[in-house]
Amino acid sequence: MSQDIIRPGCSVQARWSTQLARQRYRVLRATSRSPFSNLLKAALPKDTQPSFPPRAKSVDPRSSLPETPHTMSELLHIKTTLGAILLGCMLSTALSGMTIVQTFLYFRLYPKDPTRIKLMVMGIFLLDVTHAALMCASTWNYLILNFRNEEIADRIPITIGLTVALTATITFLVQLFFSHRVFRLSRGNWFITAPLVTLSCVRLGAALVSTTEMGKLRSYHLFVENFGYVFTLGLSTACTVDIGITVAMCYFLQTSRTGFGEMDHIIDTIMLYTFNTGALTCVTTVVSMICWLTMPRNLIFLGLHFAISKLYANSLLATLNGRRSLRKRKLGPIGASHALPVLFSCDTCARSRARFQSSLSPTSEMDPSRLEISIEKTIRCDVDEEDPRGDRPGADQTG
Repeated sequence: MSQDIIRPGCSVQARWSTQLARQRYRVLRATSRSPFSNLLKAALPKDTQPSFPPRAKSVDPRSSLPETPHTMSELLHIKTTLGAILLGCMLSTALSGMTIVQTFLYFRLYPKDPTRIKLMVMGIFLLDVTHAALMCASTWNYLILNFRNEEIADRIPITIGLTVALTATITFLVQLFFSHRVFRLSRGNWFITAPLVTLSCVRLGAALVSTTEMGKLRSYHLFVENFGYVFTLGLSTACTVDIGITVAMCYFLQTSRTGFGEMDHIIDTIMLYTFNTGALTCVTTVVSMICWLTMPRNLIFLGLHFAISKLYANSLLATLNGRRSLRKRKLGPIGASHALPVLFSCDTCARSRARFQSSLSPTSEMDPSRLEISIEKTIRCDVDEEDPRGDRPGADQTG
């Protein structure tokens, strides 16, 4: 500014005016924030008024963040997508903890089981742990890595596709195990067992196709439009196999009644186990399929789908761990109470014991020794695949 005002060869009057302008400028700078600043500016000549840069406005750091949703539709969208994934992950993690406990109990209670059964249990355990890890990784990707990303609800991470494949693999192994039981109960009836095994293979194949296409498309919208029927086929075949296994086992157990009150009571208990395990997995799969068909734009079906593999694993382990409880019922007195394995209601079992006690009458009572001999023969034929002498003290003295 001094270069523009002071020039060589200027008169004394011009220099005096320049010094006066400098003094006025200093006063203006000192009092720029006072209410009289406008008056001081007006006193200066227009050609000597300094130009001040505009004052920078203070910026709130929170104003740079995107606005949070305020409408009810946006809040509902978050609840039915990311909220459903979070709740499904929490529930499935709790069920995975039950699987770990039951696996530990199995290897403690049945060290003499056949090697193929132990390998199957260990394989299902490892698959379940891997499924839980992928499920938690998917939740982290949705909620943390893509926080405030409105488009993440339509994206399919690769970990989601892998959870679908692992769920189908666990379901396939468990359904094969129960199909083998149906085969033994039906005395080798392939007309009943073959359709169950075939549908289980179809369910596994549909899930593998779904996993492949999810990895390619990476969008729920595109997957629903192009390959939604494949995912529906997998869920529907899983429900069909569960219903078929439950009905077949209950039918063959019902036809295996011996006429003895204690053995009929044990058969009722096995039927109760079968119905509870089959109904729990079937109902969860049906509800997940209904949500998938009626609400394909949200992720409620996925939250339920997380829990399906955990329920299948727990149903298998509960069936295996319940054998010792059944054996105690056979060796104990009539009407004795024993603890049931996980996943079975005590109220239902109490009603079953009441039906058994009411079925006993004075005319149907038999000699205890004869009744014990009959039960002993049945135990050696139909309990399980392990040696009954390994878990019963005094088995050699039974006559």
